[in-house]
Amino acid sequence: MHETAKKLKRRGFLLLEGVLLLAVLSALSVGTTAIFSGQFNTMNAGKQASQAQQYASVEGTYVRIKGYPNVDDLTHDWKDMSDLVGTEDGANWESKVEVARTAKTDDGNEMKVVKLSVRKKGDIVSRFSEEIPLVSGMEVYTKDEIDTMFDTVDSEINNLNSDLDAFKNQTASNFTDIINNINTINGNLDTLRQMIEAEKATREAAINAEHNAWMAALQNEQAARTARDAELTSQISSLQDSLSKLQSALNTEISQRKAEDSKLEAADNNLQQQINKEVADRKSAITTLQNDVNSKYEELKNLYNNLKGRLDGSEFVKSKDSLNNIALKYEQKYGEPTKSLHGYVDGVEVPLASQ
Repeated sequence: MHETAKKLKRRGFLLLEGVLLLAVLSALSVGTTAIFSGQFNTMNAGKQASQAQQYASVEGTYVRIKGYPNVDDLTHDWKDMSDLVGTEDGANWESKVEVARTAKTDDGNEMKVVKLSVRKKGDIVSRFSEEIPLVSGMEVYTKDEIDTMFDTVDSEINNLNSDLDAFKNQTASNFTDIINNINTINGNLDTLRQMIEAEKATREAAINAEHNAWMAALQNEQAARTARDAELTSQISSLQDSLSKLQSALNTEISQRKAEDSKLEAADNNLQQQINKEVADRKSAITTLQNDVNSKYEELKNLYNNLKGRLDGSEFVKSKDSLNNIALKYEQKYGEPTKSLHGYVDGVEVPLASQ
């Protein structure tokens, strides 16, 4: 069953590859069209910038010919260039002439810098602009110079027309190539789509066959598991009966042990009472004995103190006089093992029985 599921996943993944390939080819066709379109737009923008520069060159030459004295007449806001390059192309282009700044040359002449801007109608910014310096005192040209300038302007206009014709022919050729490429891509996409549809039908048939086999295997496994579940249910019932009998035996054993524990507890309580009585009796006897000992100790202590006082005094001295202080002391001197009587005369020890 698991192997069947894995096969189904692999086939689905291969089908996804075909769909992704179709998407890639579709994106490739769109990208190719966008590339050609971008190239065309780039070429068109470059051509229009070059055309704007050429138109600016025509009006710039005209401004230079008019010279410094006619600056005020040359300046103007945005207007079409039909009067300079013809109505066919000039109607789609606009120019603007303004004085950008004024300065003095080193020889003292006044110079006005004229800014010339050219744009296509509908644009917001200019496509080409240049600055033309006009200096007072340098505006006189000879007839030959003027003719040369006009010849230059005519040549630039002719070159501009030639460039425009070449650009139109190149654009038409590019469009033809683009259309041919798009048709080729569309044909390839149709072929690929047919291949994918055929592959899809084949794989769907294989998937259905494998699905039926998987369902049959699943039903067989469910039947086997049902039989196994019935067997396990029987085993669980037998185990539950055994557990019930064991629980009953345990309850009987617990009841018997509780009865025995009650008897043992009563015996323990009786023994504890006897122990407590014995302890109390012994404490009483010890207290009585301690009192007797303390009493005898005090009696012996008093007797000892009385006897010691008598021995230390002059009670047992026979020869007494007022000149000598004769006394006896019952004490243990250095080097003696026990206490004994010692005689003293005026605090000086003398041997007993001496004069």
